[in-house]
Amino acid sequence: MNENPERRADTQTDRSGGYVPRIGPPLVSDASALLMRLVPLAWVVLGFFLLDRVSVLLADYWLFQSVGLEEIFWTNVRTGAVLYVVAFLVGFAGIAAAGLTNPVSRRARRFALHAGLMLGLLGGYFLSLRYGDYLLTFRGTGFGETDPVFGRDIGFYVFTLPSVWTTIIWALSAVGAGLAFAIVYAYMGRRDGRSSGTGGLWRVIGHASSPLTLVAFLIFALVSAVAVWFSRYDVLLRDNSGSAVFSGATYVDVTGLFSTVNYYSLTAFVIVGAALGITYILVQNRRAVRGTASAGWGRRVRLAGIAVFALVAADFSFRVGILVRETVAVSPNEPVIQLEYIERHINATRAAYDLDDIETVRFIPNGTGDPIEAVDSLLASPTLVNAPLWPGFVSRLERLIDPQHAERVLLTGGDATVYAPSLEIFKQQQKLRTYYDFLDLDPVRYVLDGDIHMFASAVREIPLIEPKPWLAW
Repeated sequence: MNENPERRADTQTDRSGGYVPRIGPPLVSDASALLMRLVPLAWVVLGFFLLDRVSVLLADYWLFQSVGLEEIFWTNVRTGAVLYVVAFLVGFAGIAAAGLTNPVSRRARRFALHAGLMLGLLGGYFLSLRYGDYLLTFRGTGFGETDPVFGRDIGFYVFTLPSVWTTIIWALSAVGAGLAFAIVYAYMGRRDGRSSGTGGLWRVIGHASSPLTLVAFLIFALVSAVAVWFSRYDVLLRDNSGSAVFSGATYVDVTGLFSTVNYYSLTAFVIVGAALGITYILVQNRRAVRGTASAGWGRRVRLAGIAVFALVAADFSFRVGILVRETVAVSPNEPVIQLEYIERHINATRAAYDLDDIETVRFIPNGTGDPIEAVDSLLASPTLVNAPLWPGFVSRLERLIDPQHAERVLLTGGDATVYAPSLEIFKQQQKLRTYYDFLDLDPVRYVLDGDIHMFASAVREIPLIEPKPWLAW
């Protein structure tokens, strides 16, 4: 029997089954009616937000135009526009499909279309902000050097991997939103059927397990597996403060069967396998709720559940094996067992800071009867001339303080003068221009007349972090 949900909200049936006007207070509107009342307000808020973003885009255009770099601006805009269109279409289609493929009311279907448009516009905007990641991918070049673990060019980690993670995070967000809408709308459009031994929570899950829900769930699981697989590259940058290798891959990360890299591969496989098993269970349960399940479906569901549990247990056991191996075989032998990886860390650091060509000079101390060098000769030494008289970093915004100055700062009640006297002097020199400030100061060395001299380097800035009262107007 075809029914009109919107009509039933204002009418009631008589004994013969016909509709008559309802007498008495009106019924409370359903959720879709309440949400539809908020749609105009949401469109107004979204419109103002996008208008503000357009004004920022125009400001960027005028800035690039003023310096003669319009081509760079249009390159960025074209890339961002492509990302915007792709994200909008995928986001809109994923959410609107929930309203179009389920037997729900016209009001609920309109809400799904509005929600798809809004979330598609927002998703396109946030993805378009990452145009720089994709420009680096398409225009980046190789470094000519490969990492010792995966054998990939360093350019892959600098130019390609950021865009891969941007795509994965966006895909998880878009598919996750589509999955949520698919579940809700599948349950809203449910049709009660003949149940074959299901009830309670399983009946609710069966109603929500529409074909669209299952497809969205499988896509979400697949993207999650891809994300876990790409996490293997994080071992090259991970923080190992508790290990002999402070940063980067360690022995247990890349060697042996029970290694971190193999664990990521296993977890990706477990996610896909578990998703397939759960999908099978959901399909069988949906058939049972609708009264179309075949004989013996309960036994097959139990076997699928056992298989999913076995996969999860295997993943957990593999992780425990890694921890046991690290505790028993690696930690007692550090840093000897980590020498190769410590050397990799040192070599990578030297290469990054272009320190490969440093000349090593052997230090030979003076003997007992050797003459003492003259004071003038010592004071003229480049080592003493360029010795810093202030801390290595003196920013007042730094969270860490040089240990040699920490006690002095505490004794003075937090006075930064003892910590950064040069910075305080620079600030005093700007008293006549109070709209300027110095946020930090660093020592630098330059070659003048063939000799190295040390200077204090600071940038005069407008204090936007801690604005002056008159700058707020």
